[in-house]
Amino acid sequence: MLFETGDILAKKCNAILIPSSAYIFHNGKNNLAYFDDGISTKILNIYPQLRYKLANEIKKTGNYVFCLTGPINSRPIIPSKERTFWPNYHLINFPCKPKKVYLPDDGIESIKPLYRSKIKNVDSAPGYMGFARKGIVEESIKELELLIPENWNRICISKFEEKDINEMLCSLLNNRYIFV
Repeated sequence: MLFETGDILAKKCNAILIPSSAYIFHNGKNNLAYFDDGISTKILNIYPQLRYKLANEIKKTGNYVFCLTGPINSRPIIPSKERTFWPNYHLINFPCKPKKVYLPDDGIESIKPLYRSKIKNVDSAPGYMGFARKGIVEESIKELELLIPENWNRICISKFEEKDINEMLCSLLNNRYIFV
């Protein structure tokens, strides 16, 4: 695995991995996927319609690794009602958190400190409030290796808050992957 600094969205690459949980909410009109980390928030500010696409895919088939920007072997595209975007890279859903965190099993320590004060008298919390899980990330890496074409040599992923997840990724991913 390689390491670079700078804005991940400005990198020349084949794809960017977008960390996700399987948490979906309804805004009264549509199902929306919830994103809460740095890179996901940046992506949603540019391409807000991805929230709908991810929610619909999760509803249909579950949260798995797939390309959010169309077929892998074609030019990346993000259709929208207002306009169509043609990014220079594909965006790949990369599951790393569960749909829900079950507090009796996992404990309050499994919730990020930022959200702990919001958790009162409940048995579960939305998955985005928790930390990335090794088992989910390992499964996502297996799925990713089946999806990514061999000729892709630059796949970017932002560092995780969890040091153990970063160490695991470094040990499992080759030099096609770039931590930014």
